[in-house]
Amino acid sequence: MSERQVEREPNSRKFKLDIQEIRADLRLSFLDVLSSLIGRPAEFQLCSGGAVRGQLEAFDRDILLLHVRNLETPLANYPQATLRATDVVSMRVLLQQPASSQ
Repeated sequence: MSERQVEREPNSRKFKLDIQEIRADLRLSFLDVLSSLIGRPAEFQLCSGGAVRGQLEAFDRDILLLHVRNLETPLANYPQATLRATDVVSMRVLLQQPASSQ
């Protein structure tokens, strides 16, 4: 058992502050991941069974809405659209831009 584990009792104030710091670090890391997705091309699988593509532009505060630019659907293309997260089964984001063919 490490010294860090031994000196902190679960009910102590120090233990609670450590947990709070860990949660804050995890939240910041999560927000960093979300920020890194902005501006990247993405494909969304919808609960209706269809798939749409576009450039991910923003999330709302609760990550219930996704704002997408240049949304391509089977029926039409939209310059801007908002998808409800409850309608999205999965999202695949391209992390590296493909090499342009010349």
